[in-house]
Amino acid sequence: MTEIRYVKDDIFNFPGRFIAHGCNARGVMGSGVAKLIREKYPYAYKEYRSSFETKGLSLGEVQIVKCRDRTIINMILQENYGRDHKRYVSYDAVANAMVTIEEVLYGEEIAMPMIGSGLGGGKWSVIESIIKSELKTVQPYVYYI
Repeated sequence: MTEIRYVKDDIFNFPGRFIAHGCNARGVMGSGVAKLIREKYPYAYKEYRSSFETKGLSLGEVQIVKCRDRTIINMILQENYGRDHKRYVSYDAVANAMVTIEEVLYGEEIAMPMIGSGLGGGKWSVIESIIKSELKTVQPYVYYI
């Protein structure tokens, strides 16, 4: 079980290569960290949108997109989105995404926001325990402001 390291800072100040964030399956990166990723790394959005338009997006899917100075990891964690305080994040999707990240990024470090707990409406304590249980060699850094 990996311990999460918490960092109070802008996620884009992470010195490592990999930044992961949660996305919806509707082809929209319109708010939260996803919107910031869309603005700063438009190629990550282009790949996400292209997948949505050609084959659709599935819960738990992970897209690893090499951009100029980073590799952005789009994790499809919720079907829909909203600002009505409902839970949109799928805990199973979080677990599936973490399993994939562990397999693909074995031994690496990764930054992420508090995925699924803001606009996704999930309980951070549940998501935190999923991350801790599924990431065994990958070191997660969770950024918050």
